[in-house]
Amino acid sequence: NPYQFDVTLDIIGGLTEISVPTDIVFVIDKSGSMAFDVAGNNVGVNHRNSRWNISKRGLTKFVDELLVPEKDVRMGVVTFGSDGTSSVWAEQANYGDGSRFTTDPSSIMNNPTITENPENSGTPTYMGIELAAKTLADHGRQNAKKYIITLTDGVSTFYPKSDYGIQEASKTESRGKVIYSLGKQYCSGTGNEQTQENIINSYNGLVRHLNNRAYNSNYYPGIETVGHFGVSLGANGEYISKTLTAIGSSGKYNAASEASLNEALQTISERISSYKNNIILGSLTDQMSSYVTFQGDHTNIKFSALELI
Repeated sequence: NPYQFDVTLDIIGGLTEISVPTDIVFVIDKSGSMAFDVAGNNVGVNHRNSRWNISKRGLTKFVDELLVPEKDVRMGVVTFGSDGTSSVWAEQANYGDGSRFTTDPSSIMNNPTITENPENSGTPTYMGIELAAKTLADHGRQNAKKYIITLTDGVSTFYPKSDYGIQEASKTESRGKVIYSLGKQYCSGTGNEQTQENIINSYNGLVRHLNNRAYNSNYYPGIETVGHFGVSLGANGEYISKTLTAIGSSGKYNAASEASLNEALQTISERISSYKNNIILGSLTDQMSSYVTFQGDHTNIKFSALELI
């Protein structure tokens, strides 16, 4: 039929960032080695190139990227360390009125958990991650996606006795933070990486505690849906790789410089941000002439599409 034609119409779409409620707990190592540079030189915690200051600059960029009005993202901070070898602790930022989350980047960076420098401390990683799990369980929004991001500069050097952790810790409220601490009778470890035995025991104790306590929904409901990212700075070796695997099931990153740390955090930010196709359901309005009549019914219409990957 010379008066009958097939007509092809194209619709071009893309990706649109959408606002999805998201709660993030950023866990930061406050061990004494944060006073070193990434090459392992003790430059002092206040030096521009200390791991601590590199970490703070990376965190500043991270929160500035995510904590913006158009994104429904809240963030909290947990840090962990020890008082020499006498006790281990983790501290949770308090942003006022009992809130453990904020949408304000300056509140993150000006909280004592960040402004107070690391001192003579070992690395009880298990304390920080368990407190992050508790923070999400107690204060996270029910409808939010949830993430724990752990930044450390070395392997664990303490581990729990009989799974003692945050549940058994003493709780002290201080200016802008809440501190959970356990005495030496509740933990094992030398607080340093000088012996392979302590590194292995601390790693095994960390994994055991994650499985039995921190990642156990009987203690922290909803933890099974939480995303976990692990980031190391200036660390290397077999057990840092194993540690990142244990704490970073959603992604692990081993940064050897400030640039690679920023790249890792940028990658995590992009993975946390949500995107979807901006054409899901669409409608076409007939723009043909009034002298053109559609023949048949909707079964005559054929659809094909390219997928965005």
